[in-house]
Amino acid sequence: MRLLDLPSEILLLIFRKSSTIRDACTLARTCSRLHGLFSPRSNKITILRSAANVPRRPRYAPEKDVPALVRIPPLSWAFASSENPKCGLLLELDYAQLLGKPYTALWDVGVIQRRHSESRTFIEDLTDFLLQFQDLDRRWPRHYSDVTTSIVAIAGELQLEILDRSKPSFIPVDLSSETTVIALALHLHLLLRDLSIVDVEHHRDPDEVIPEDGSPATILDPSFKYLDRPIPTTRIRKKHGREWAEKYEAGTTQDKPKYSLEANPHAMLEYIVQTSFRLLDTHDPRHWPTVLCTILLLYLSVASMRPGSPWMSALEEASKPLLALIKDLARYYYVSTDGGCLPSQSWDEEDFAARVGHDEVVIKYANFLNELWVEADHGELEYLRISQGIEGFPQKLDFFANGCETWVLGSSKLPYC
Repeated sequence: MRLLDLPSEILLLIFRKSSTIRDACTLARTCSRLHGLFSPRSNKITILRSAANVPRRPRYAPEKDVPALVRIPPLSWAFASSENPKCGLLLELDYAQLLGKPYTALWDVGVIQRRHSESRTFIEDLTDFLLQFQDLDRRWPRHYSDVTTSIVAIAGELQLEILDRSKPSFIPVDLSSETTVIALALHLHLLLRDLSIVDVEHHRDPDEVIPEDGSPATILDPSFKYLDRPIPTTRIRKKHGREWAEKYEAGTTQDKPKYSLEANPHAMLEYIVQTSFRLLDTHDPRHWPTVLCTILLLYLSVASMRPGSPWMSALEEASKPLLALIKDLARYYYVSTDGGCLPSQSWDEEDFAARVGHDEVVIKYANFLNELWVEADHGELEYLRISQGIEGFPQKLDFFANGCETWVLGSSKLPYC
């Protein structure tokens, strides 16, 4: 029996055994029948995902049974000791002195809710949260590169447009929906941002500042201006034995959904990745700008979990499985968008417009993102020797998220993925 006499189901299985995307595409070009089997969008994505070894549902898989970073709601973080499981550090953030200064900070959704009265609806708080990102120059001056500032602003504006278009049939009461995935990614980014500030501004060993009686030591306060903006009062204390075990266990076993504002960051990030996979599974190009913004925000978020301070080094290992999750999402985005056509130097607006039924809002934000990419890359990608195709695409997006600068976060000449 000739190969082409085999049933279509068997031929599709052969396609899925391709070891690379190039092999699958080469096979599709050999004859009209194989090309016809390969061409339907659902078949193509399934084949290419298999060839690229992109998991259908990637999972967070830390090397240790317990995470190195645990959130203690509402405003504390517990760092597990990398040397002694029976002790650790508790980082406490206090925003009390900043709550009356609305233009000196960016607030995550949880802080905004605490600032306002209980009579306000969730959508009102969410709208206030998103509007912040249109005022980055005043709220968070010089915190981001120009490129990253534009990415964050575009993400906030796009999420507002998506919410406006969803009314009145959909009014969110939390951040569990695919419709609010950008907002959840922005919330996670702000939730983690203070860790990076503490890392940058406090390198001293906690043993040098923590009193012997175990009382908390203030290591940063609003009198210290970080890039011209005040920061929350930050205290640190040690916890030992049963007291530490109870505090840490309370954070690791909290019965909260992964999209909850009080969820641990690794759980929230995994939920965002899974939600983005579902959007790509719809095979609807109208979701491409949404997923692209989400991936870029995830790269910004996980960068806050790669500290330089030795006393925060336990986070380094915790970030690796999260990076793997984001990389899987970026690779699936590449497959789903026909080779990462957004962003791309060869962007075809007319082709994209036809794909999305000439949806003006989607086209506008796709153009914003692609123009930003084209204008921002001044040859650094070639200098970094980032590979072409699907394997280099996660690095490309990491590089883009961090401002298209060769010196990423002041610590490496290469993007993290």
